[in-house]
Amino acid sequence: MKMCKGFFDKFFRIFVLVILASGEHVSGDPAVTTDGQCATKAGEGQESSSGTNDCPSGKPVSPLTEEIAKKHEKKNIAQPALTLSLFSNVPPTINFVRPDQQVEELPPAIRSRLKYYGDPSSVIAGYISRSGFTHSTDAGEYTFYFSLPYQINETKYYQMVRPYQKFNHFPDSWILGCKDKLAGNLLHFKIKYGSEEYGFFPRTFILPFDRISLKRAWDSTEKGAWILKPSCTFGGNGIEVVNDWKQIPENEYVVVQRYIPNPILCDGFKMDLRLYVHVTSIDPLRIYLLNEGSVRISAKKYTMDDLHNRAIHLTNRDVVPEDSGYFVDENMERGNRRSFTWLWGYLKEKYGVEHQPIWDSIKDVVIKTILTGEAKMRKSTRAFIKNRYSVHELFGFDILLDEDLKAWLMEVNVSPRFPRNILKRVTQPMLASMLNLAGVQIPAAEMLPKLKHSTEEDAVPEHLVMNRNLWTQPLTDEEKTKHAKYTGITDEVAQQSILDKLTPDDIRMLVETVGEYHRRGDFERIFPAPDTKKYHKFFKKPRYYNLLLHHWIQRYQHNEKEGIKVLESYCKQSKHLQP
Repeated sequence: MKMCKGFFDKFFRIFVLVILASGEHVSGDPAVTTDGQCATKAGEGQESSSGTNDCPSGKPVSPLTEEIAKKHEKKNIAQPALTLSLFSNVPPTINFVRPDQQVEELPPAIRSRLKYYGDPSSVIAGYISRSGFTHSTDAGEYTFYFSLPYQINETKYYQMVRPYQKFNHFPDSWILGCKDKLAGNLLHFKIKYGSEEYGFFPRTFILPFDRISLKRAWDSTEKGAWILKPSCTFGGNGIEVVNDWKQIPENEYVVVQRYIPNPILCDGFKMDLRLYVHVTSIDPLRIYLLNEGSVRISAKKYTMDDLHNRAIHLTNRDVVPEDSGYFVDENMERGNRRSFTWLWGYLKEKYGVEHQPIWDSIKDVVIKTILTGEAKMRKSTRAFIKNRYSVHELFGFDILLDEDLKAWLMEVNVSPRFPRNILKRVTQPMLASMLNLAGVQIPAAEMLPKLKHSTEEDAVPEHLVMNRNLWTQPLTDEEKTKHAKYTGITDEVAQQSILDKLTPDDIRMLVETVGEYHRRGDFERIFPAPDTKKYHKFFKKPRYYNLLLHHWIQRYQHNEKEGIKVLESYCKQSKHLQP
Protein backbone atom coordinates (compact mmCIF):
# COMPACT_ATOMS: atom_id res chain seq x y z
CA MET A 1 0.00 0.00 0.00
CA LYS A 2 2.81 2.43 0.86
CA MET A 3 4.47 1.73 -2.52
CA CYS A 4 1.17 2.38 -4.32
CA LYS A 5 0.68 5.65 -2.45
CA GLY A 6 4.20 6.83 -3.38
CA PHE A 7 3.59 6.01 -7.03
CA PHE A 8 0.24 7.81 -6.97
CA ASP A 9 1.72 10.93 -5.34
CA LYS A 10 4.51 11.08 -7.90
CA PHE A 11 2.04 10.61 -10.77
CA PHE A 12 -0.21 13.32 -9.33
CA ARG A 13 2.65 15.84 -9.15
CA ILE A 14 3.58 15.17 -12.78
CA PHE A 15 -0.08 15.48 -13.81
CA VAL A 16 -0.43 18.84 -12.08
CA LEU A 17 2.72 20.18 -13.72
CA VAL A 18 1.40 19.19 -17.16
CA ILE A 19 -1.86 21.00 -16.54
CA LEU A 20 0.04 24.11 -15.41
CA ALA A 21 1.48 24.43 -18.88
CA SER A 22 -1.91 25.44 -20.33
CA GLY A 23 -4.13 28.49 -20.06
CA GLU A 24 -3.80 32.23 -20.61
CA HIS A 25 -1.42 34.88 -19.31
CA VAL A 26 -2.62 37.53 -16.93
CA SER A 27 -2.22 40.04 -19.74
CA GLY A 28 -4.82 38.19 -21.77
CA ASP A 29 -2.31 36.95 -24.33
CA PRO A 30 -2.51 33.26 -25.28
CA ALA A 31 -0.58 31.01 -22.94
CA VAL A 32 2.89 29.83 -23.82
CA THR A 33 2.79 26.10 -24.45
CA THR A 34 5.61 23.62 -24.88
CA ASP A 35 6.37 20.03 -25.69
CA GLY A 36 9.66 20.09 -23.79
CA GLN A 37 11.81 21.13 -26.73
CA CYS A 38 10.26 24.28 -28.14
CA ALA A 39 7.88 26.91 -26.83
CA THR A 40 5.43 29.19 -28.58
CA LYS A 41 2.19 30.99 -27.89
CA ALA A 42 -0.93 28.92 -28.44
CA GLY A 43 -2.54 29.91 -31.69
CA GLU A 44 0.62 31.33 -33.29
CA GLY A 45 2.36 29.85 -36.29
CA GLN A 46 1.12 28.48 -39.61
CA GLU A 47 -0.99 25.34 -39.62
CA SER A 48 0.77 22.45 -41.35
CA SER A 49 -0.67 19.50 -43.19
CA SER A 50 -0.19 17.34 -40.10
CA GLY A 51 -2.58 19.49 -38.07
CA THR A 52 0.06 20.94 -35.78
CA ASN A 53 1.40 24.48 -35.41
CA ASP A 54 5.05 25.27 -36.02
CA CYS A 55 6.93 27.00 -33.24
CA PRO A 56 9.82 29.42 -33.96
CA SER A 57 12.34 26.57 -34.07
CA GLY A 58 10.19 24.47 -36.37
CA LYS A 59 9.30 21.95 -33.64
CA PRO A 60 5.54 21.14 -33.73
CA VAL A 61 3.28 21.88 -30.79
CA SER A 62 1.08 19.00 -29.66
CA PRO A 63 -2.60 19.16 -30.81
CA LEU A 64 -3.52 18.00 -27.29
CA THR A 65 -1.85 21.06 -25.76
CA GLU A 66 -3.63 23.24 -28.30
CA GLU A 67 -6.97 21.72 -27.28
CA ILE A 68 -6.29 22.34 -23.58
CA ALA A 69 -5.48 25.98 -24.34
CA LYS A 70 -8.69 26.39 -26.32
CA LYS A 71 -10.74 25.02 -23.42
CA HIS A 72 -9.11 27.56 -21.09
CA GLU A 73 -10.00 30.33 -23.50
CA LYS A 74 -13.66 29.31 -23.60
CA LYS A 75 -14.16 28.83 -19.87
CA ASN A 76 -13.51 31.27 -17.07
CA ILE A 77 -11.31 28.87 -15.14
CA ALA A 78 -8.05 29.16 -13.28
CA GLN A 79 -4.98 30.65 -14.97
CA PRO A 80 -1.85 28.49 -15.22
CA ALA A 81 0.45 28.77 -12.23
CA LEU A 82 3.60 28.92 -14.35
CA THR A 83 4.47 31.01 -17.40
CA LEU A 84 6.66 28.90 -19.62
CA SER A 85 9.65 30.43 -21.35
CA LEU A 86 9.65 31.14 -25.08
CA PHE A 87 12.89 29.18 -25.24
CA SER A 88 14.13 25.64 -24.66
CA ASN A 89 16.22 24.94 -21.57
CA VAL A 90 15.02 28.09 -19.81
CA PRO A 91 12.89 27.60 -16.67
CA PRO A 92 9.39 29.07 -16.28
CA THR A 93 8.38 31.95 -14.03
CA ILE A 94 5.61 32.16 -11.45
CA ASN A 95 2.37 33.56 -12.89
CA PHE A 96 0.68 36.32 -10.87
CA VAL A 97 -2.96 37.22 -11.47
CA ARG A 98 -5.44 39.96 -10.60
CA PRO A 99 -7.88 39.58 -7.69
CA ASP A 100 -10.73 38.90 -10.14
CA GLN A 101 -8.83 35.94 -11.59
CA GLN A 102 -8.01 32.51 -10.26
CA VAL A 103 -4.72 30.69 -10.58
CA GLU A 104 -4.09 26.96 -10.40
CA GLU A 105 -2.49 25.69 -7.22
CA LEU A 106 1.12 24.64 -7.36
CA PRO A 107 2.16 21.28 -5.87
CA PRO A 108 3.36 21.33 -2.23
CA ALA A 109 6.95 20.60 -3.32
CA ILE A 110 7.03 23.92 -5.21
CA ARG A 111 5.00 25.95 -2.70
CA SER A 112 7.42 24.98 0.07
CA ARG A 113 10.13 26.91 -1.79
CA LEU A 114 8.10 30.11 -2.26
CA LYS A 115 8.45 32.52 0.66
CA TYR A 116 7.87 36.25 0.65
CA TYR A 117 9.01 38.87 3.10
CA GLY A 118 6.98 42.05 3.57
CA ASP A 119 3.88 43.41 5.25
CA PRO A 120 1.36 40.52 5.26
CA SER A 121 -1.53 43.01 5.37
CA SER A 122 -0.35 45.00 2.32
CA VAL A 123 -2.22 45.02 -0.97
CA ILE A 124 0.60 43.24 -2.81
CA ALA A 125 0.65 40.41 -0.26
CA GLY A 126 -2.63 39.17 -1.69
CA TYR A 127 -1.16 38.93 -5.19
CA ILE A 128 1.88 37.04 -3.95
CA SER A 129 0.03 34.60 -1.67
CA ARG A 130 -2.54 33.90 -4.42
CA SER A 131 0.27 32.43 -6.52
CA GLY A 132 1.45 30.01 -3.84
CA PHE A 133 3.78 32.05 -1.60
CA THR A 134 3.68 31.89 2.18
CA HIS A 135 4.73 34.76 4.42
CA SER A 136 8.13 34.65 6.09
CA THR A 137 9.05 36.60 9.21
CA ASP A 138 12.74 35.89 8.63
CA ALA A 139 14.32 38.75 6.64
CA GLY A 140 16.98 36.35 5.38
CA GLU A 141 14.77 33.45 4.28
CA TYR A 142 12.62 34.49 1.34
CA THR A 143 12.20 33.93 -2.36
CA PHE A 144 10.54 37.29 -2.95
CA TYR A 145 11.08 40.48 -0.95
CA PHE A 146 8.69 43.41 -1.29
CA SER A 147 9.17 46.06 1.35
CA LEU A 148 11.11 49.25 2.04
CA PRO A 149 14.70 49.58 0.79
CA TYR A 150 17.73 49.69 3.02
CA GLN A 151 18.46 53.22 4.19
CA ILE A 152 21.02 55.49 2.55
CA ASN A 153 23.82 54.48 4.94
CA GLU A 154 22.94 50.76 4.75
CA THR A 155 23.78 49.96 1.13
CA LYS A 156 26.29 47.33 2.21
CA TYR A 157 23.44 45.16 3.49
CA TYR A 158 22.46 44.38 -0.10
CA GLN A 159 25.33 41.88 0.06
CA MET A 160 22.99 39.66 2.05
CA VAL A 161 20.66 39.17 -0.92
CA ARG A 162 21.23 35.61 -2.11
CA PRO A 163 21.47 34.72 -5.81
CA TYR A 164 18.04 33.02 -5.93
CA GLN A 165 16.22 35.84 -4.10
CA LYS A 166 14.20 38.60 -5.73
CA PHE A 167 14.52 42.00 -4.01
CA ASN A 168 12.36 44.98 -5.05
CA HIS A 169 15.02 47.72 -4.88
CA PHE A 170 18.34 48.55 -6.50
CA PRO A 171 21.19 49.52 -4.19
CA ASP A 172 21.34 53.31 -3.91
CA SER A 173 17.98 53.89 -5.61
CA TRP A 174 17.68 56.73 -3.08
CA ILE A 175 19.70 58.66 -5.68
CA LEU A 176 16.29 59.13 -7.34
CA GLY A 177 14.00 58.89 -4.33
CA CYS A 178 15.56 61.54 -2.08
CA LYS A 179 14.67 65.01 -3.34
CA ASP A 180 18.07 66.53 -2.56
CA LYS A 181 20.01 63.77 -4.33
CA LEU A 182 17.66 63.81 -7.31
CA ALA A 183 17.94 67.60 -7.52
CA GLY A 184 21.73 67.50 -7.34
CA ASN A 185 21.99 65.02 -10.21
CA LEU A 186 19.42 66.85 -12.33
CA LEU A 187 21.38 70.07 -11.87
CA HIS A 188 24.62 68.31 -12.82
CA PHE A 189 23.08 66.93 -16.02
CA LYS A 190 21.53 70.30 -16.84
CA ILE A 191 24.92 71.99 -16.58
CA LYS A 192 26.51 69.27 -18.71
CA TYR A 193 23.85 68.89 -21.41
CA GLY A 194 21.93 72.17 -21.27
CA SER A 195 18.35 73.30 -20.67
CA GLU A 196 17.18 71.95 -24.00
CA GLU A 197 17.79 68.40 -22.78
CA TYR A 198 17.33 68.86 -19.02
CA GLY A 199 14.93 71.77 -18.71
CA PHE A 200 12.02 69.68 -17.43
CA PHE A 201 12.37 70.51 -13.72
CA PRO A 202 11.84 73.88 -12.00
CA ARG A 203 14.70 76.12 -10.94
CA THR A 204 16.14 74.30 -7.93
CA PHE A 205 18.36 74.99 -4.93
CA ILE A 206 19.59 72.62 -2.23
CA LEU A 207 19.83 74.10 1.26
CA PRO A 208 21.81 74.94 3.24
CA PHE A 209 24.56 74.68 0.56
CA ASP A 210 22.87 76.92 -2.02
CA ARG A 211 21.46 79.51 0.37
CA ILE A 212 23.49 82.41 -1.05
CA SER A 213 22.62 81.45 -4.64
CA LEU A 214 18.96 81.14 -3.70
CA LYS A 215 18.95 84.62 -2.12
CA ARG A 216 20.49 86.08 -5.25
CA ALA A 217 17.87 84.38 -7.44
CA TRP A 218 15.08 85.35 -5.03
CA ASP A 219 16.00 89.03 -5.23
CA SER A 220 16.51 89.08 -9.00
CA THR A 221 13.28 87.40 -10.06
CA GLU A 222 9.80 88.80 -10.22
CA LYS A 223 7.53 88.34 -7.26
CA GLY A 224 6.29 84.79 -7.11
CA ALA A 225 6.11 81.67 -4.99
CA TRP A 226 8.64 78.99 -4.10
CA ILE A 227 8.03 75.49 -2.80
CA LEU A 228 10.00 73.91 0.07
CA LYS A 229 10.45 70.13 0.15
CA PRO A 230 12.20 68.11 2.88
CA SER A 231 14.89 65.81 1.47
CA CYS A 232 13.37 62.38 2.06
CA THR A 233 9.68 62.44 2.96
CA PHE A 234 6.51 61.28 1.25
CA GLY A 235 2.78 62.02 1.17
CA GLY A 236 3.28 65.78 1.09
CA ASN A 237 4.79 65.79 4.59
CA GLY A 238 6.68 69.02 5.32
CA ILE A 239 6.01 70.62 1.93
CA GLU A 240 5.20 74.33 1.97
CA VAL A 241 4.52 77.04 -0.62
CA VAL A 242 6.11 80.34 0.43
CA ASN A 243 6.69 83.87 -0.90
CA ASP A 244 8.51 85.49 2.05
CA TRP A 245 12.27 85.10 2.51
CA LYS A 246 11.70 84.87 6.26
CA GLN A 247 10.01 81.50 5.66
CA ILE A 248 13.21 80.00 4.29
CA PRO A 249 14.91 77.88 7.00
CA GLU A 250 18.53 78.66 7.78
CA ASN A 251 20.10 75.33 8.67
CA GLU A 252 17.69 72.66 7.48
CA TYR A 253 18.30 70.21 4.65
CA VAL A 254 15.55 71.11 2.19
CA VAL A 255 15.07 71.51 -1.54
CA VAL A 256 13.66 74.85 -2.71
CA GLN A 257 12.12 75.08 -6.18
CA ARG A 258 10.43 77.81 -8.13
CA TYR A 259 6.70 77.16 -7.88
CA ILE A 260 5.02 76.57 -11.24
CA PRO A 261 2.10 79.04 -11.16
CA ASN A 262 0.25 77.95 -14.29
CA PRO A 263 -0.68 74.26 -13.88
CA ILE A 264 -3.31 72.71 -16.07
CA LEU A 265 -6.65 72.78 -14.23
CA CYS A 266 -9.75 70.61 -14.14
CA ASP A 267 -12.83 72.75 -13.48
CA GLY A 268 -10.60 75.17 -11.59
CA PHE A 269 -8.76 72.49 -9.54
CA LYS A 270 -5.03 71.78 -9.82
CA MET A 271 -4.04 68.33 -11.03
CA ASP A 272 -0.89 66.29 -11.51
CA LEU A 273 -0.03 62.78 -12.67
CA ARG A 274 1.25 59.67 -10.87
CA LEU A 275 3.06 57.31 -13.21
CA TYR A 276 4.37 53.83 -12.44
CA VAL A 277 7.79 53.00 -13.84
CA HIS A 278 9.31 49.53 -13.52
CA VAL A 279 13.07 49.24 -13.97
CA THR A 280 13.76 45.53 -14.42
CA SER A 281 17.50 45.80 -15.00
CA ILE A 282 20.16 48.45 -14.54
CA ASP A 283 22.82 46.84 -16.83
CA PRO A 284 21.50 46.63 -19.43
CA LEU A 285 19.06 49.38 -18.63
CA ARG A 286 15.46 48.26 -19.18
CA ILE A 287 12.61 50.63 -18.32
CA TYR A 288 8.88 49.94 -18.52
CA LEU A 289 6.10 52.52 -18.14
CA LEU A 290 2.53 51.57 -17.20
CA ASN A 291 0.12 52.70 -19.90
CA GLU A 292 -2.46 53.75 -17.29
CA GLY A 293 -1.98 55.91 -14.22
CA SER A 294 -3.64 58.25 -11.74
CA VAL A 295 -4.62 61.87 -12.34
CA ARG A 296 -4.59 63.44 -8.87
CA ILE A 297 -6.85 66.44 -8.39
CA SER A 298 -6.60 68.86 -5.46
CA ALA A 299 -9.40 69.17 -2.92
CA LYS A 300 -9.71 72.97 -3.10
CA LYS A 301 -9.99 75.28 -6.11
CA TYR A 302 -6.73 76.69 -7.37
CA THR A 303 -5.69 80.24 -6.49
CA MET A 304 -2.36 81.99 -5.90
CA ASP A 305 -3.99 84.30 -3.36
CA ASP A 306 -3.78 81.65 -0.64
CA LEU A 307 -0.42 79.93 -0.37
CA HIS A 308 -0.96 78.49 3.09
CA ASN A 309 -3.77 76.08 2.26
CA ARG A 310 -1.97 72.93 1.13
CA ALA A 311 -5.22 71.38 -0.11
CA ILE A 312 -5.11 73.99 -2.90
CA HIS A 313 -1.53 73.42 -4.02
CA LEU A 314 -0.92 69.73 -3.22
CA THR A 315 -2.85 66.76 -4.55
CA ASN A 316 -1.73 64.24 -1.88
CA ARG A 317 -4.58 62.53 -0.02
CA ASP A 318 -2.68 63.02 3.25
CA VAL A 319 -3.11 66.81 3.22
CA VAL A 320 -6.85 66.80 2.50
CA PRO A 321 -9.13 67.94 5.36
CA GLU A 322 -12.01 65.68 6.32
CA ASP A 323 -14.68 68.17 5.24
CA SER A 324 -13.22 68.82 1.79
CA GLY A 325 -15.62 66.65 -0.18
CA TYR A 326 -12.73 64.52 -1.45
CA PHE A 327 -13.92 61.30 -3.10
CA VAL A 328 -12.81 58.70 -5.63
CA ASP A 329 -15.06 57.22 -8.28
CA GLU A 330 -14.51 53.49 -8.84
CA ASN A 331 -14.29 54.02 -12.61
CA MET A 332 -11.87 56.94 -12.09
CA GLU A 333 -13.96 59.25 -14.27
CA ARG A 334 -15.13 61.65 -11.55
CA GLY A 335 -13.81 62.90 -8.22
CA ASN A 336 -10.24 63.50 -7.07
CA ARG A 337 -8.56 60.51 -8.71
CA ARG A 338 -9.06 59.89 -12.41
CA SER A 339 -7.45 57.73 -15.05
CA PHE A 340 -5.13 58.63 -17.89
CA THR A 341 -7.85 57.43 -20.23
CA TRP A 342 -10.09 60.16 -18.82
CA LEU A 343 -7.24 62.71 -19.10
CA TRP A 344 -6.58 62.03 -22.77
CA GLY A 345 -10.27 62.53 -23.53
CA TYR A 346 -10.35 65.70 -21.44
CA LEU A 347 -7.35 67.20 -23.24
CA LYS A 348 -8.81 66.31 -26.62
CA GLU A 349 -12.14 67.95 -25.75
CA LYS A 350 -10.80 71.05 -23.96
CA TYR A 351 -7.56 71.74 -25.86
CA GLY A 352 -8.13 69.88 -29.11
CA VAL A 353 -4.82 68.03 -28.78
CA GLU A 354 -3.86 64.40 -29.25
CA HIS A 355 -2.28 62.70 -26.28
CA GLN A 356 0.63 60.94 -28.02
CA PRO A 357 2.99 63.95 -28.18
CA ILE A 358 2.36 64.59 -24.48
CA TRP A 359 2.93 60.92 -23.66
CA ASP A 360 6.16 60.93 -25.67
CA SER A 361 7.41 63.98 -23.76
CA ILE A 362 6.58 62.24 -20.47
CA LYS A 363 8.55 59.15 -21.55
CA ASP A 364 11.47 61.43 -22.37
CA VAL A 365 11.36 62.91 -18.86
CA VAL A 366 11.23 59.44 -17.27
CA ILE A 367 14.20 58.08 -19.23
CA LYS A 368 16.38 61.14 -18.69
CA THR A 369 15.57 61.21 -14.99
CA ILE A 370 16.56 57.58 -14.48
CA LEU A 371 19.76 58.19 -16.41
CA THR A 372 20.84 60.73 -13.78
CA GLY A 373 21.05 57.88 -11.25
CA GLU A 374 22.05 55.03 -13.56
CA ALA A 375 25.81 55.24 -12.95
CA LYS A 376 25.48 55.17 -9.15
CA MET A 377 22.90 52.35 -9.09
CA ARG A 378 24.91 50.32 -11.60
CA LYS A 379 28.12 50.70 -9.60
CA SER A 380 26.42 49.68 -6.33
CA THR A 381 24.58 46.79 -7.96
CA ARG A 382 27.81 45.40 -9.37
CA ALA A 383 29.50 45.85 -5.98
CA PHE A 384 26.85 44.37 -3.69
CA ILE A 385 24.50 42.11 -5.69
CA LYS A 386 25.66 38.57 -6.52
CA ASN A 387 23.14 37.94 -9.29
CA ARG A 388 21.58 40.44 -11.69
CA TYR A 389 18.38 38.35 -11.46
CA SER A 390 17.85 39.56 -7.90
CA VAL A 391 17.00 43.25 -8.24
CA HIS A 392 14.29 45.31 -9.88
CA GLU A 393 12.33 48.36 -8.75
CA LEU A 394 8.95 50.01 -9.21
CA PHE A 395 9.13 53.82 -9.02
CA GLY A 396 6.30 56.31 -8.69
CA PHE A 397 6.93 59.39 -10.86
CA ASP A 398 4.98 62.59 -10.16
CA ILE A 399 4.57 64.79 -13.25
CA LEU A 400 2.83 68.15 -13.59
CA LEU A 401 1.48 69.52 -16.89
CA ASP A 402 1.36 73.29 -17.20
CA GLU A 403 -1.20 75.18 -19.28
CA ASP A 404 1.14 74.88 -22.28
CA LEU A 405 1.04 71.07 -21.74
CA LYS A 406 4.74 70.93 -20.92
CA ALA A 407 5.66 68.02 -18.62
CA TRP A 408 7.52 68.96 -15.42
CA LEU A 409 9.12 66.44 -13.07
CA MET A 410 8.01 66.95 -9.47
CA GLU A 411 9.58 64.00 -7.66
CA VAL A 412 10.30 60.26 -7.74
CA ASN A 413 9.09 57.79 -5.11
CA VAL A 414 11.06 54.61 -4.38
CA SER A 415 8.22 52.87 -2.52
CA PRO A 416 4.94 54.12 -4.01
CA ARG A 417 1.89 53.29 -1.93
CA PHE A 418 -1.05 51.29 -3.28
CA PRO A 419 -4.52 52.09 -1.89
CA ARG A 420 -6.39 48.94 -0.89
CA ASN A 421 -9.94 49.63 -2.03
CA ILE A 422 -9.59 52.47 -4.53
CA LEU A 423 -7.82 53.03 -7.85
CA LYS A 424 -8.34 49.34 -8.70
CA ARG A 425 -8.52 50.23 -12.38
CA VAL A 426 -4.84 51.19 -12.19
CA THR A 427 -3.36 49.12 -9.38
CA GLN A 428 -4.83 45.69 -10.12
CA PRO A 429 -3.41 45.22 -13.64
CA MET A 430 -0.29 47.16 -12.65
CA LEU A 431 0.65 44.94 -9.71
CA ALA A 432 0.02 41.70 -11.59
CA SER A 433 2.00 42.96 -14.60
CA MET A 434 4.84 44.24 -12.41
CA LEU A 435 5.19 40.90 -10.60
CA ASN A 436 5.19 38.99 -13.88
CA LEU A 437 7.80 41.34 -15.33
CA ALA A 438 9.99 40.65 -12.30
CA GLY A 439 10.22 37.05 -13.51
CA VAL A 440 10.27 35.08 -10.25
CA GLN A 441 11.70 31.58 -10.75
CA ILE A 442 11.49 28.47 -8.55
CA PRO A 443 14.75 28.04 -6.60
CA ALA A 444 16.64 24.77 -7.02
CA ALA A 445 16.90 22.63 -3.89
CA GLU A 446 20.66 23.16 -3.55
CA MET A 447 20.10 26.93 -3.36
CA LEU A 448 17.94 26.60 -0.24
CA PRO A 449 19.76 25.64 2.96
CA LYS A 450 16.72 23.86 4.38
CA LEU A 451 16.21 21.77 1.23
CA LYS A 452 19.77 20.69 0.47
CA HIS A 453 18.98 17.22 1.81
CA SER A 454 15.47 17.01 0.34
CA THR A 455 13.68 13.71 -0.19
CA GLU A 456 11.97 12.43 -3.31
CA GLU A 457 8.73 13.89 -2.00
CA ASP A 458 10.30 17.37 -2.15
CA ALA A 459 11.66 16.91 -5.66
CA VAL A 460 10.75 19.30 -8.46
CA PRO A 461 11.65 18.48 -12.09
CA GLU A 462 14.97 20.04 -13.02
CA HIS A 463 13.61 21.90 -16.06
CA LEU A 464 11.22 23.87 -13.81
CA VAL A 465 13.79 25.30 -11.39
CA MET A 466 16.33 28.10 -11.63
CA ASN A 467 19.56 27.28 -13.42
CA ARG A 468 22.47 29.25 -12.02
CA ASN A 469 24.28 28.91 -15.37
CA LEU A 470 21.77 31.39 -16.79
CA TRP A 471 22.66 34.11 -14.31
CA THR A 472 26.01 33.96 -12.57
CA GLN A 473 28.58 32.95 -15.19
CA PRO A 474 31.71 35.14 -15.35
CA LEU A 475 32.74 36.55 -18.72
CA THR A 476 35.29 34.54 -20.69
CA ASP A 477 38.39 36.23 -22.06
CA GLU A 478 36.80 36.19 -25.52
CA GLU A 479 33.68 37.92 -24.18
CA LYS A 480 35.73 40.53 -22.33
CA THR A 481 37.59 41.28 -25.55
CA LYS A 482 34.31 41.67 -27.44
CA HIS A 483 32.93 44.02 -24.77
CA ALA A 484 36.03 46.20 -24.97
CA LYS A 485 35.94 46.24 -28.77
CA TYR A 486 32.35 47.33 -29.24
CA THR A 487 32.26 49.89 -26.44
CA GLY A 488 35.14 51.55 -28.28
CA ILE A 489 33.34 51.72 -31.65
CA THR A 490 31.36 54.92 -32.26
CA ASP A 491 30.24 54.29 -35.83
CA GLU A 492 26.63 53.02 -35.87
CA VAL A 493 27.11 50.87 -38.98
CA ALA A 494 30.28 49.25 -37.64
CA GLN A 495 28.52 48.48 -34.37
CA GLN A 496 25.95 46.32 -36.18
CA SER A 497 28.44 43.46 -36.43
CA ILE A 498 27.97 42.96 -32.68
CA LEU A 499 25.25 40.46 -33.65
CA ASP A 500 27.32 38.54 -36.20
CA LYS A 501 28.81 36.12 -33.68
CA LEU A 502 26.80 35.84 -30.46
CA THR A 503 28.64 34.59 -27.40
CA PRO A 504 26.90 32.48 -24.71
CA ASP A 505 26.72 35.61 -22.55
CA ASP A 506 25.10 37.55 -25.41
CA ILE A 507 22.52 34.81 -25.86
CA ARG A 508 21.70 34.74 -22.16
CA MET A 509 21.13 38.48 -22.13
CA LEU A 510 18.97 38.43 -25.27
CA VAL A 511 16.91 35.45 -24.06
CA GLU A 512 16.31 37.21 -20.75
CA THR A 513 15.31 40.48 -22.45
CA VAL A 514 13.02 38.96 -25.09
CA GLY A 515 11.34 36.66 -22.57
CA GLU A 516 10.77 39.51 -20.15
CA TYR A 517 9.23 41.67 -22.90
CA HIS A 518 6.63 38.97 -23.52
CA ARG A 519 5.58 39.14 -19.85
CA ARG A 520 5.09 42.92 -19.86
CA GLY A 521 1.30 42.86 -19.48
CA ASP A 522 0.03 46.45 -19.21
CA PHE A 523 3.51 47.97 -19.28
CA GLU A 524 5.23 49.52 -22.30
CA ARG A 525 8.97 49.13 -22.63
CA ILE A 526 10.30 52.63 -23.23
CA PHE A 527 14.01 51.76 -23.01
CA PRO A 528 15.42 50.15 -25.02
CA ALA A 529 13.12 50.92 -27.94
CA PRO A 530 13.70 51.46 -31.67
CA ASP A 531 14.25 55.20 -31.20
CA THR A 532 16.22 55.30 -27.93
CA LYS A 533 19.81 55.29 -29.26
CA LYS A 534 19.66 59.09 -28.80
CA TYR A 535 19.87 58.54 -25.03
CA HIS A 536 23.17 56.64 -25.15
CA LYS A 537 25.09 59.92 -25.02
CA PHE A 538 23.84 60.50 -21.46
CA PHE A 539 25.54 57.40 -20.05
CA LYS A 540 28.79 57.97 -18.25
CA LYS A 541 30.45 55.43 -20.54
CA PRO A 542 29.22 53.23 -23.41
CA ARG A 543 27.45 50.15 -22.04
CA TYR A 544 28.02 46.96 -24.00
CA TYR A 545 24.68 45.36 -23.16
CA ASN A 546 22.79 48.52 -24.13
CA LEU A 547 24.50 48.40 -27.52
CA LEU A 548 23.70 44.70 -27.89
CA LEU A 549 20.00 45.22 -27.20
CA HIS A 550 19.82 48.33 -29.37
CA HIS A 551 21.14 46.54 -32.43
CA TRP A 552 18.99 43.46 -31.75
CA ILE A 553 15.87 45.63 -31.70
CA GLN A 554 16.95 47.45 -34.84
CA ARG A 555 17.45 44.18 -36.69
CA TYR A 556 14.31 42.36 -35.56
CA GLN A 557 11.78 45.08 -34.65
CA HIS A 558 9.71 44.27 -37.76
CA ASN A 559 10.27 40.51 -37.62
CA GLU A 560 10.24 39.49 -33.99
CA LYS A 561 9.47 35.84 -34.76
CA GLU A 562 12.65 35.56 -36.77
CA GLY A 563 14.66 36.88 -33.82
CA ILE A 564 13.01 34.38 -31.49
CA LYS A 565 13.79 31.61 -33.98
CA VAL A 566 17.48 32.60 -34.00
CA LEU A 567 17.69 32.51 -30.20
CA GLU A 568 15.74 29.26 -29.97
CA SER A 569 18.21 27.57 -32.31
CA TYR A 570 20.96 28.38 -29.80
CA CYS A 571 18.88 27.39 -26.77
CA LYS A 572 18.05 23.97 -28.22
CA GLN A 573 21.81 23.38 -28.31
CA SER A 574 22.14 24.74 -24.74
CA LYS A 575 24.67 27.28 -25.97
CA HIS A 576 23.24 29.84 -23.54
CA LEU A 577 24.26 27.56 -20.65
CA GLN A 578 27.88 27.31 -21.71
CA PRO A 579 30.69 29.33 -20.09
